[in-house]
Amino acid sequence: MFPKKRIILTGATGFIGKNLARVLNDYNYSLVIISRNAEKAKSVISFGEIFINWNDIFKPGSITQLENVESIIHLAGENIFARRWNEKHKKRIYESRIDSTKIIVELISKLKKKPESFICASATGYYGFSSDNEIFTLTSPPGNDFLAKVVTDWEKASAEADSYGIRRVNMRTGIVLDKSGGILRKLTPVFKLYMGAIIGSGRQWLPIISLDDLVKLYLNTLEDKSISGPINAVSKSITMKEFCKNLGKNLNRPVLFRIPEFMLKIVLGEGARYILKGTRTEPL
Repeated sequence: MFPKKRIILTGATGFIGKNLARVLNDYNYSLVIISRNAEKAKSVISFGEIFINWNDIFKPGSITQLENVESIIHLAGENIFARRWNEKHKKRIYESRIDSTKIIVELISKLKKKPESFICASATGYYGFSSDNEIFTLTSPPGNDFLAKVVTDWEKASAEADSYGIRRVNMRTGIVLDKSGGILRKLTPVFKLYMGAIIGSGRQWLPIISLDDLVKLYLNTLEDKSISGPINAVSKSITMKEFCKNLGKNLNRPVLFRIPEFMLKIVLGEGARYILKGTRTEPL
């Protein structure tokens, strides 16, 4: 049997990270987990090889443990819709992505043997909001709203790894669909109680991808050395009305109501904009 290839994985206890970690383990990769809470990560990813706290990365013993990795997959970042938006939450959204990415690049600079690739999470929020039926592609410029600024700076931070001759990929991910987490986990119980509703106008676009497809895309990106630069990690874009109607149909529940914009703004504050306005994005 071939020896296991070692992968550094951050964000391993999150919605995407847990599932990606399981598949990487199935494909005979050995996982080195960097986490804010290494003990918690051990309880979630029991098959990990090594667990290191973010605060301990640059300790001499940790650097030694982080040597000889094939790739770094960086998923860490504050959940955007974890709470109502305020300046403190916006700061955490920004710093959890940009600062952690800068730390990873600094780690790369200290490794004697550089990894082959650095695969960094990103988001379709890079493009901002679609006007009417505007479709964003990889050649589209960045938007000028808060999340577009976050993603632009996030990708710039990851690009600092280019100077070490590393293949870099930025996974501009849309809305990830799976019943185990994300938007489906939040909406499914509501729809089952016959309270399903179209959110906002229903005309806003949602760039979607299933969790299974996203994990496969990460695995393919890891193994296909010809892939580099940004990728639009979406399967297609659909309207909010289509999404809600399809969810109701799959659950055998009617969708009779509409949630007005002001209600979402009360719950999420400024963050409501990113649900009420859409981003229509082409795959890859």
